[in-house]
Amino acid sequence: MHDLRKNIFLVLVVLFISIFLHSDFVPVMELEAMNFMTAREILQTGSWLIPTLDGEPRIAKPPFPTWITALAIQWAGTDGNVIANRIPAGVCATLLALFTFLLARRVTGDRGFATTSLLVLATSYQFIVSARRNLWEIYALMAMTAALWAMLEAVMRKEGKNLYFLLFSLLMALSFFCKGPVAFWAMLAPFLVSYAIAYGTKDLRENKRGLLWSFTLCLLLSALWPAYVYLSTPHQSTLVALAEYKSWFARYTKPIGFYLSHLHESVGIWLIFLLYGLAVPWIHKDRRPEEKLFALWFVLSLVFLSVFPEKKTRYLLPAVVPGSMVASIAIFRLGQQVSGWAWKLVYGSFSIIMGILFFSAAATLVVLSNGSLWALSGVLPLGFVGGVLIHDFVTKKTRNAHRFAMAGGCLCIVFLAPLVPAHYTPFLSKHLGPNDARMFMHVRQDPELMSREFYALQSVPYSIRWATGKKISLISAAEARTRMAEDKRIALLTTRAFGNQPDRMRLADTITTEQNTYYIYIRE
Repeated sequence: MHDLRKNIFLVLVVLFISIFLHSDFVPVMELEAMNFMTAREILQTGSWLIPTLDGEPRIAKPPFPTWITALAIQWAGTDGNVIANRIPAGVCATLLALFTFLLARRVTGDRGFATTSLLVLATSYQFIVSARRNLWEIYALMAMTAALWAMLEAVMRKEGKNLYFLLFSLLMALSFFCKGPVAFWAMLAPFLVSYAIAYGTKDLRENKRGLLWSFTLCLLLSALWPAYVYLSTPHQSTLVALAEYKSWFARYTKPIGFYLSHLHESVGIWLIFLLYGLAVPWIHKDRRPEEKLFALWFVLSLVFLSVFPEKKTRYLLPAVVPGSMVASIAIFRLGQQVSGWAWKLVYGSFSIIMGILFFSAAATLVVLSNGSLWALSGVLPLGFVGGVLIHDFVTKKTRNAHRFAMAGGCLCIVFLAPLVPAHYTPFLSKHLGPNDARMFMHVRQDPELMSREFYALQSVPYSIRWATGKKISLISAAEARTRMAEDKRIALLTTRAFGNQPDRMRLADTITTEQNTYYIYIRE
């Protein structure tokens, strides 16, 4: 009982730090800003079934994440609170971790392995970033992971199957309402193929009626919203569907091996364990079917994701769930060893690299602290963790190395994350995106600007449009001069300063971002 309570406490602390603590240090990206703006318009217009963005129907993706975001905004009383806006995604990330635990325990029957899989997932790079951004993937994958757990409960138990088949169907439909068929292709299909290879088709054949019933009900439920949207806006629905189809093959296209070269951005610090875990089912004579299942599921997830030319690193999230289990296989296989080439290679590389990284993090705190006692208080803990990892490998005591690495990762979030906004660099911008929105948040409270209607001479990124809290309409320079002469209530946003400033116009603000300098003009 003591160990159980200790593990629960550890899990809660890690989940809180990796998901919720300093959740605003990751910049608001374009798609996330669009979600915030759409949720804001839902509350303004009451159009829940056909959400809009700047008054135009936004029906490219199902609305469930936007609905939940709208409720969070309504609770917070503003759409300008990034932390509140991201709470729904954080809750979904917590549930994803929980269902990963349940799924791993259902397959292996081992609570310790399931707990390690949860903790590896929670400290994986792609999970941490996705949990801190209110995007559709985290919702859809949470629902599909839960659906897979429900399916296994149904096919592996003797009694009470119908309840779990119903739950399986409802959770699949929920996944569709979050991001359409994406999780079906990227998660469900690879899992079913892997399960059939690892365990055979006996369980699936014996439960074919329940599975067929579940898929049929899921199809009927999933069709409700698309059917309503098509009947309400047939022409626009067709155009949006064609645009989405074309985007899979024309936008953000990358080579077929793109995801292989970005594996480090999926599980992060656990990459070396992941690579060894993938080899376990083929090099160990005492391999178990669940090890084969997890390894195949991860590999096939990459294969299925690589089929489409459109590729982004955040699309790797479906592979992180089986990836956490594969890495845990390596942790359990090697954790009890203190010799052998595999132990030396995996734990040697892991302990030395992580030790150096945590020493570097401690040094970074010293450099960036600017005398802050809070930042400096993290130097010793990070240095201690780095030293322990290297010392324990040298003295052959690596049983708890993965837990020290988790602790070090959490300490980096606790102490380094608050320093990110003040020391944002091109390196961080490349990996996390530009931090432009933060520069415009003050517009919402500026007495000169907050009550004005906004116009722009050039297209403005959605992150900036959300940050201002305004609907920004695009107009020509000639129309801008006319409107400025007639209306005192407007503001003009442009990336070019007026050489000959029109009469009665005044430059109210100049805002410099990583990519542009913006000028806000108002009429005096």
